[in-house]
Amino acid sequence: MDQMEKRITSTLEEYVEIKVLEEVVETLKELPESSAHECLPFVNFKAVEMCCDAPKHQESLVKLLGALFEQKTLWSNHLEAGMQRFLECLEDVSIDVPSAPKVVCGFLIHGIKDKYFTWNFIKKMTDKYIEDKPKFAGTLLNALFQELGPADAPKTWRESGISLVDLGVKDESAFCKENKLNRLFPSEQIGELMEELLEKGASDADMIAQIEKTAGELECTVDRDMARVLMRCVLKRIVAELGGAEELHKSDGESLTEPHEKLAFEKRTKLLKQWLGKECDQAYALFEVQKCAQQLDYPKGFLTRMLFTLYDLEVIEETAVRDWLSPPDNRHLFLKQAKDTFAIKNNVEAKKQVCILRVLLTLCWCVVFD
Repeated sequence: MDQMEKRITSTLEEYVEIKVLEEVVETLKELPESSAHECLPFVNFKAVEMCCDAPKHQESLVKLLGALFEQKTLWSNHLEAGMQRFLECLEDVSIDVPSAPKVVCGFLIHGIKDKYFTWNFIKKMTDKYIEDKPKFAGTLLNALFQELGPADAPKTWRESGISLVDLGVKDESAFCKENKLNRLFPSEQIGELMEELLEKGASDADMIAQIEKTAGELECTVDRDMARVLMRCVLKRIVAELGGAEELHKSDGESLTEPHEKLAFEKRTKLLKQWLGKECDQAYALFEVQKCAQQLDYPKGFLTRMLFTLYDLEVIEETAVRDWLSPPDNRHLFLKQAKDTFAIKNNVEAKKQVCILRVLLTLCWCVVFD
């Protein structure tokens, strides 16, 4: 095995000098078939190791791995095993080579681009081997943006099937600011604009125009993640107008709607409806209502009232509430996380309010407003 690994090392060292793909392919095909499955992962391991020592070779070596995969000289399992082997020692390597995580992330993103790595593989490896997950996530996503650019990077991330929470991020907004990822996550930048406009008391029409203008400048669309941020910003402002957590906790929680709360939402109905036309987008937005209730430590009846008020104003539909309460498997990860929040908090008031919603939905809740 040592001799074969030495041969692979020699071949890669020669490749970065002469860039002849056929030489590498021939060497790998000459490996004994009985031990090839053990030796082939070493190609990826050694490529990453070489780039930690000499970053100038990274461009040529990531292209080499992509070409070997395309030619079926290496398969996904070989490349994954090689990366896993390196990740096992990444924390130790990083002590002497602080740039090692950046090198690894570059290889991971090229693996995503060339389709021999998956985001689930990256999540699994991050969970298993990375201590400072948010820091690693920042390096990874900066590599994603640098490699794919503003046109393709956001789309690739949206289609990844994982969320920032999966990569250990707790505060999305702070994470984006710290890692300068606003162009990858334009919803956070637009969220800052929303908060500023709400603070100034801008009309719904002016806010819609400003948001669409900013989205155009950022070369992005107002998608469901931005709809979620919109709900967060509007709800944050309304809570402040209602007197904050202290006032909300004074409620006995007996009513399904409160006139002053409904009036506060009515002022922003046009704005909310602008980007909450689809039921799935509405379900995403309800996650922010849930997060707000959790942050306020679940004032009595608050969550139930917010949902019924939004429903009464025709901002959300019954199906969206059902999807939020019991997210289908094919829906976004935010909904799955929302599903778990009450159990994680183990909050009696939260469970009570969800039980009320479930009972009313079972009884066909629209009857309540007849």
